[in-house]
Amino acid sequence: MFTVLDRNWKIVYVNAQAIRLTGKTREALAGTEYWSAFPETLGTKFEEAYRRAMQTQKAEAFEAFDPSLRKWFSLRLYPSLESLTIFARDITEIKQAQEALVRTEKLAAAGRMVAAIAHEINNPLEAVTNLIWIARKDSSASESVQRNLATADEELKRVAHIAKQTLGFYRNSTAPETVQLTDLMDRVLDLYTSRLVRKRISVSKRYEDSAVFGYGGELQQLFSNLFVNAIDAVQDGGKVTVKVAQAHDWKHADALGVRVDMTDNGCGIPARNLGNLFEPFFTTKPSSTGTGLGLWVAKRIAEKHGGWIRVRSSTSRHYTVASVFLPAQSEVHTRGRAAVG
Repeated sequence: MFTVLDRNWKIVYVNAQAIRLTGKTREALAGTEYWSAFPETLGTKFEEAYRRAMQTQKAEAFEAFDPSLRKWFSLRLYPSLESLTIFARDITEIKQAQEALVRTEKLAAAGRMVAAIAHEINNPLEAVTNLIWIARKDSSASESVQRNLATADEELKRVAHIAKQTLGFYRNSTAPETVQLTDLMDRVLDLYTSRLVRKRISVSKRYEDSAVFGYGGELQQLFSNLFVNAIDAVQDGGKVTVKVAQAHDWKHADALGVRVDMTDNGCGIPARNLGNLFEPFFTTKPSSTGTGLGLWVAKRIAEKHGGWIRVRSSTSRHYTVASVFLPAQSEVHTRGRAAVG
């Protein structure tokens, strides 16, 4: 994109690419003051660099994001006594690729860290569990002490189970298998029993026996992320409904599969945020509890299994529904044979 401004900031020349990007005609721009034609640049890095180049008469180079065009540009400014020549190159795709690489590296680092923590937790857990086992063998301990030790033993088993599940998310099986979604959903709900009890949340289950073909650890992570969001969204005494049913893919009516709907009666999600829900690191939760990765990861897992995920919500009617569709086991096999043939 090539633009020339005179000393009074009037547009002297714009090339065809500039016309196409800005959506303005050459006649509308020629002779117009730049700041009037593009008021959105006032107070930005663009204005600062343009004015500095004209004042110092020194060439400049910089990168900046244009919010009006929603694009990144690499700019080079060449001032003279009579004009300022601006060369701008659209680098949006390059920036997006760089940002995607950074996000991927962050996610990989986070996964390794979580796996390392879960692995390290297992060592002291095993030691404490052994000590409790020894203490429970002490016949001189009172009945109340024995009850407390039994409770501690059960809680430690639950922590060990969580650590094992966390490692399972990171170290997934190498081959897909038949996964009974109703059994998997029950394991997810059991994992968060203490949080449900603490917030007095009631869970309604509506199950149809359904199976899919995929990676059990990843699918459990998908639905765990959705269930945690539902728990966080509702107030004390709230309600979450989990529905598992055989269904047709709304995108391909002849495709059979399983649909899981997770509904909560929380505050709802503002409409302005719905379009950003699946972006990595986007979150409406406090920084102490939200990472912005849950829905992004859930979407990737659903798509990896040939399915999809979408969210409907209303702040006025106080509900949010997260829906996941996964192809049925027979559908996956059919697609696989078709691909091979």
